[in-house]
Amino acid sequence: MIESGDEKRLPTTIGGLVDLAAAAYLERAPLYLGLALAAFALQAAVEFALPAWNVDTREGTIKELTLQYLAVLLDSVIIAAVALGVATRVAGKTAGPRAIIVAMADRWPAAFIANLVQTIIFLYTAAFGAAGPLPDPPAILLLTAPLCWLLWGALSLAPPIAALSPERATSAAMHGIVRAVTLSFHRSNLARLVVVAFASVVPLMLETILSDPRFHVTRQFWLSTPIDVLTVGPLAALQTVFALDFARRAGVLSAPRQ
Repeated sequence: MIESGDEKRLPTTIGGLVDLAAAAYLERAPLYLGLALAAFALQAAVEFALPAWNVDTREGTIKELTLQYLAVLLDSVIIAAVALGVATRVAGKTAGPRAIIVAMADRWPAAFIANLVQTIIFLYTAAFGAAGPLPDPPAILLLTAPLCWLLWGALSLAPPIAALSPERATSAAMHGIVRAVTLSFHRSNLARLVVVAFASVVPLMLETILSDPRFHVTRQFWLSTPIDVLTVGPLAALQTVFALDFARRAGVLSAPRQ
């Protein structure tokens, strides 16, 4: 993902990696925030253009799936742009907004496929990670939730890795998922995986908390979309930096797509 000679630009401490992710995001913040605003506007247009169907009906299910698919697609565009911008900074190079957009237009399909697979896995495991209806018995969450959070944290690295891969979209996505899991659960990276998992789970837990009827948030759109578009970019920067760090610590760094 980065040339071996450039690994010195990656800090060795967790705090240094977090600082690098923040600096890399802020360097191109207007671009990333612009993409986030466009994503929010497009999702809002679809949300309010379609009737507020009951989610228990066929039409409601179609609307919910449409919005979920659109969110995954738009998130993938932002993730690809941020990952490319972060990798360029780590490589010691400079890329303007136009160059990042051009590269992103080529790499977002790989990020999208990886993100779609990640989302499907999340939906099937959400209840066991305390991000959905409670399983029976609820006490099982004491065992399953931490395991799910680590898995989600590991899978969150897949879209940035796929975006940085020189392979074709499908191959890059599948290999990105495998690399994300193998790198994350490498014995040298397990402690740092906890940091990635915590950061990745916080927005999900916030959405779950806001879904409580006491907060009177009646539309799913307001539960998830604002939080998602505001956090996907900063999280992508963090996930990209840690993915590069995991690869370095596991001794498998490779050159990124330029």
